[in-house]
Amino acid sequence: MIPEKQITESDIYKACIVLSFIGLATIHISQSYMTPQKANVNQIDETWLGKTVKINGTIETDFNTESASFYTLKDSTGSINLVDFDNRTLPDEGSVTGHIDIYQGNIQIVLDQIGNT
Repeated sequence: MIPEKQITESDIYKACIVLSFIGLATIHISQSYMTPQKANVNQIDETWLGKTVKINGTIETDFNTESASFYTLKDSTGSINLVDFDNRTLPDEGSVTGHIDIYQGNIQIVLDQIGNT
């Protein structure tokens, strides 16, 4: 028969320290996906999926529905579709922050925040 090992207070402290380091590492790694990265429209492609970006440009309203508003953002390098599920009114020019997504084969930015610059 194998003797049972008792869990000591020292074992619990060691486990807490290891789990704390794992948690801190996870937060550090995930922050790179949550912090907006400044970009130009021509830089954004499929490799940016899920990343949060901040882009400045001219914003044009395409159409509104009950559940979302759709826009086009243009900067000096090109244009990209925006979707806002909060149906906010966007300025004619400014910055938008959102995450990159694909809908019906087209890259778009799902808006999180809007700003003036």
